[in-house]
Amino acid sequence: MCFKSSFTIPALVAITFCLIGETTPVLADIINVPGDQPTIQAGIDAAMDGDEVVVADGTYIGAGNKNLAFNDASLTLRSANGPANCVIDCEDDGRGFFLVNETGTIIIEGFTVMRGYVGIASPGSRRGGAVYCVGSFATFANCIFYDNHAHAGGGAFVAGPDTGAVFINCLITNHVFDGDGSNEDIHTGGGAFVRSGANVEFINCTIADNAVLPGGDHVGGGIHVRDDSSVLLTNCVLWGNSAEFGDQIGVTVGGIVTVHNSDVQGGEAEVVVIDDDGTVNWGAGNIDLDPRFVDPENGDYHLSPGSPSIDAGNNWRVSIDENDYDEDGVLCELFPVDLDGNPRFNADEADFDPGCGVPVVVDMGAYEYQFDPADQVTFADLTADAAVNTLDLLSLFAKWGPCTKGCCLADLDLDGNVNTADLLILFANWGPCP
Repeated sequence: MCFKSSFTIPALVAITFCLIGETTPVLADIINVPGDQPTIQAGIDAAMDGDEVVVADGTYIGAGNKNLAFNDASLTLRSANGPANCVIDCEDDGRGFFLVNETGTIIIEGFTVMRGYVGIASPGSRRGGAVYCVGSFATFANCIFYDNHAHAGGGAFVAGPDTGAVFINCLITNHVFDGDGSNEDIHTGGGAFVRSGANVEFINCTIADNAVLPGGDHVGGGIHVRDDSSVLLTNCVLWGNSAEFGDQIGVTVGGIVTVHNSDVQGGEAEVVVIDDDGTVNWGAGNIDLDPRFVDPENGDYHLSPGSPSIDAGNNWRVSIDENDYDEDGVLCELFPVDLDGNPRFNADEADFDPGCGVPVVVDMGAYEYQFDPADQVTFADLTADAAVNTLDLLSLFAKWGPCTKGCCLADLDLDGNVNTADLLILFANWGPCP
């Protein structure tokens, strides 16, 4: 089904009345699109701080369904059934999200944003084909950014001054920076462009097959970081990206890149610092091995059996599900699902030993290889029994000292040693995760 809006109608806000001595209006906390509001923007406009805007399955096009802004509200915008079922198609005219000087905290979950294009006459900037984010704080979870283009950098995403953004379980692919070689086109990024002091984190993301077209000093096929900005990548896969300088990641003008437990094609050598003006922190657990995607030519970036990215991540770099993405009421577990909505953590003790002293280890990338899923994984739970207890204490003591080869999950503070600091973290998380 396809929802198109080229007109404006009055926004309606659902109000629930409760009789407790007097009539008290209470704003509904869920606004459905198109059930309650005809377009995504109308749903956002009708929302108050703390509300959720839930978008039904379908492909959303036209005015009101792109260039989405949040009007300084703190709210969650999510699809009803994940990115495979909910598409924002910008039709090569505009971008999905235009987040400029938003004062609220924004959570965007479960969308595919495709065919975004920003050209010379685009509002705000010619950068950021799918998302333009300046002076705002946003979390993107379980989203697909596909086939977006920008005329001056950041095929999928641009972060500018005073921006903080987190991407969890996201696929960023087939994006092209296609500038014309003018001065504005110098220093760009095929997938993402992070600049002017912004801070961006990618957790369990797949950034693949993005490109900066030849011509000019084009930098960072996957990501370009500059202007004292910082990017942290953890449990990610960067593969098949291309640029004149830094196929996977380019760093310029004081940019800072930190990489942990990620599969990066070309290894540290493909995190290219231009003119020695930038910093690369090459952390533990990184590999440079073909992730063996199922069918990348046709957009399938799942991991094939035997992929070196399976069970190669680090559990403690997975964010805690404090926003209850899976709506199970458990807020102390680690983010429980992958981009497909399948269990994020899987165990296969009989056939695969990751060498970490724990029964379940997260994969690298947006998709988890499925074989024997764990119900939930709790931070500092080394035995995967949904509680931090004496068994975990014994497991920590068994790994005491410098981390040996393997992912060393007893190292809870990720400093390369299992010591008193990790012991204190374990005690701070003691008890069950309901």
